[in-house]
Amino acid sequence: MRHLHVVSPDLVRREACAKRLESRAISIETYPSLVSFRRALSTLERSKPHHVIYVPPPAQIPTFSQDLIKLREISSSGFPASIICMSTEEGLIQSAKVLGLSVILYDAAEDLASQLRAIGASFKHSLSRTSQEQKRLTPREQSVLIGLKAGIPLKEIAANLGISPNTASTYRARLLEKLGYETNAALLQGED
Repeated sequence: MRHLHVVSPDLVRREACAKRLESRAISIETYPSLVSFRRALSTLERSKPHHVIYVPPPAQIPTFSQDLIKLREISSSGFPASIICMSTEEGLIQSAKVLGLSVILYDAAEDLASQLRAIGASFKHSLSRTSQEQKRLTPREQSVLIGLKAGIPLKEIAANLGISPNTASTYRARLLEKLGYETNAALLQGED
């Protein structure tokens, strides 16, 4: 029997995902964060097949880029990991590719509508706040930034995104300018 571990900081999305997967007779456990899942790792029986599914909150990529990096670390430690997202979340899909994570796409309009109703006004407030925080980075710039912060070489980021190393270097230069850093080291150590 496969054991699925659904992780999301968003309660509505976490429960909706678990409910969709319950009908498949699979053992499912839910966690509010990757930190809480990491704590549970030591108690998991490694001889059984486990899979971690991360359901991102309804926000822009810089809000949860650290979660993507943590998810990659979990995946590298022997627990297959995937991200569930809408096909319209291009920046998230690209970032997952950069980090070598698998993406599960869903595009159910009624599911999204129910999530939006449940979240209500706080969703709109969250989007307006994060759009200011992201400093108008394009999805491709966000993907390059997440890859750089995860320690992936620029050439590998370029290959994963299907762009030339020169183009990836151009994106890195734009990041330095947009985020106000003078050096690559400052970019890697700074906040998104």
